[in-house]
Amino acid sequence: MTVGIKVDFLWFPIGRSDFFHSFFSTICINLENKQWGNLFPIIMNELYSGEIANENLKSAQKELRK
Repeated sequence: MTVGIKVDFLWFPIGRSDFFHSFFSTICINLENKQWGNLFPIIMNELYSGEIANENLKSAQKELRK
């Protein structure tokens, strides 16, 4: 099954769920010293879980730029 990111009414496909998990696991292992959400808490916890709260959007953008 394909997973993706939905923004308003637009949906951007990412790939299969195992690819999605592998992508986040790679970030955890290579960028966060094997501590899920340590450096990128909004992206790794909220986005991975399915939704970023409106009040955290600016923080999420900063994390993505980093």
